Amino acid sequence: MAIVLLLALSSAASTARGIEGTIAPASTGPGVHRAVHAFGSSAQTPARSLWDGVYVAEQAARGQAVVARHCGYCHGDGLTGADDPPGPPLKGQRFLDRWFGRSLADLFVVIGVTMPRDDPGSLSLEEYADILGFVLRENGFPAGDTPLPATVEGVGALKAILIQPEPKR
Repeated sequence: MAIVLLLALSSAASTARGIEGTIAPASTGPGVHRAVHAFGSSAQTPARSLWDGVYVAEQAARGQAVVARHCGYCHGDGLTGADDPPGPPLKGQRFLDRWFGRSLADLFVVIGVTMPRDDPGSLSLEEYADILGFVLRENGFPAGDTPLPATVEGVGALKAILIQPEPKR
């Protein structure tokens, strides 16, 4: 069920652009229409910033454990990438440069639709949210008081949050 909803979100957001590989198109059943509507348009003005803290520390801790079980083989337990099998880094300037200007929802969907490599979409939405919390923590984004959502509607709300460098003060 999670993979169908994430596929719908990916189709609505056109997240396949700029990523390696392709994302299969979603079916057009009633659940897909609900997910597409929840995801919304990419033209929204960000109401919140990643720098406001959009995940909780507990999510990042759980995400670290999920990464160790399902992602570390390709991306490394520290998210710095691996050579054999190849997995791009999910931490550091190269990763951030690739994602700056895109929404947090786009990143959530790409992780959910393409990972783990040997069984994409097999984790729960909560586990994908936890992984995203860990990725954010490891890239220096602060934790906050509100957890990342683990529902289709909640992921749709993340469309308004852009991945961007820390604002100058």
